[in-house]
Amino acid sequence: MFGLITLGLILVMIYGLVSQAVKGKVANSSAGKVPGKLSICMILKDQHNLTPLQLENNLKVFSQLPDAEFLLMVQGIEAEVYAYEELQKRYPVLKVFMVPNHPQVSSVSGWMMQELLKLAKGDYLLLLQPQLDVNLEMINSAMSECAHEEMAVYGLAQVKREFFLAESVFALNPQLIISSLKLPLKWKKNIKLSSLSDFTNYFLLLNRKQLTELGPLDLTQTGPVSSLVDSLMNLQQLKLMYGERHLSRRVPQHRSLILFEIRQFWSRLLNSREKTPLILFSIALFVWSFPWLFAATHLYWALVGFALMGIYRFFTKIVFQESWPNLVLHPLACIFWWYGLAQVIWAKRKS
Repeated sequence: MFGLITLGLILVMIYGLVSQAVKGKVANSSAGKVPGKLSICMILKDQHNLTPLQLENNLKVFSQLPDAEFLLMVQGIEAEVYAYEELQKRYPVLKVFMVPNHPQVSSVSGWMMQELLKLAKGDYLLLLQPQLDVNLEMINSAMSECAHEEMAVYGLAQVKREFFLAESVFALNPQLIISSLKLPLKWKKNIKLSSLSDFTNYFLLLNRKQLTELGPLDLTQTGPVSSLVDSLMNLQQLKLMYGERHLSRRVPQHRSLILFEIRQFWSRLLNSREKTPLILFSIALFVWSFPWLFAATHLYWALVGFALMGIYRFFTKIVFQESWPNLVLHPLACIFWWYGLAQVIWAKRKS
C-alpha cells in the first residue's frame, strides 16, 4: 500500500509537470519591448553568499533597459559598503539601501522586500532572487505577457551547466515541486504550495495595478514572495514562464560549498514558522529517492518506481533543458540532500 501511494505520487508529478509545461510560456528572443518603467527589487542577506562583483552580470543587463531602476537592500554588511558605492558609480541604475538593524518580525526577508516595494516607482515590479542570472529576452518576454495578457509571471530557472554534481543537486529544488504539482483550486487554500516560493529561486513580475488590487499584504509574516504568489494563484492571475537559457541559477563549484548551501536551505526550512514547505519538500525528496531507498527490501516496487522516475526525469530534462549527466547523477543528488539534513539535525542536537 505504501509503495502504491508513492508510485501514485510520481504519476501525479509527471502529469503535473507535463500539463503545466504545455500551458506555460517559454521566454523567447522575439518578444518586443514594452513601454513603462521597471523596478527590479532584490534583497541580499548573508545566506546568499554573494559578493557585490557577482551582481555585475545582472547590472550590465539592467543598464540596457531604457527606463529601469534596480533597488537592492542589503542586510548590514558594513565591510562591503565601499564595494556597493563603487558599483553605484559605475551603474547609475543601481540604488543600494543598507539595513544594519531590522524590527523583530517573523520574516526579515519579507520585511526587506516589503520596504523595497514601498520605494519602487515602476509601472512593473520584478522581484528577483540574488542567485539568478537574467537577460533582456527573459525580462521582455515577462513584461510582454504581463502587459498583453494581464497576467503576472513566475519565472522557472534553468540550473547552470558549470559543474555536473552541483547541477544535479540543485535541479532538485522547491521550484521543481511547484512546476510538478497541479492542484485543484479548492485544494490550494489548504495545501499552500506557494509557500515554497520563498525557499527557491524566485522571479516574479507583476504590474502596479495588480499589486494595488491585491490590497495590503503583510510580507513580514511569510516571506518575500509567497503571499503575493498565493494571492495571484487564487485570483488565477499567475502564469508560469520557463526561462531556459534566458534565466539561470548560479551554482557553487566545490563539493563543500554545495553541502554548505544544502545545510543553509534545511536550516531555513526547519527554523521557519510555516512548516508546509518543510513537509512538501521532505515528501518530494522521499518520492525522488524511493526507487533506491527500497531496492533491497521491496524490489518490485523499486523497479516500477525506477521506471516511473526515469520517465519523470526525462520530462524534467526536456522542460528545464538539463544535461544527461545530471539525470545519471540523480541518486547521488538525493544522497547529498539527505546527508545535508542529517548534518543539520545532528548539529541541532549537539547544541
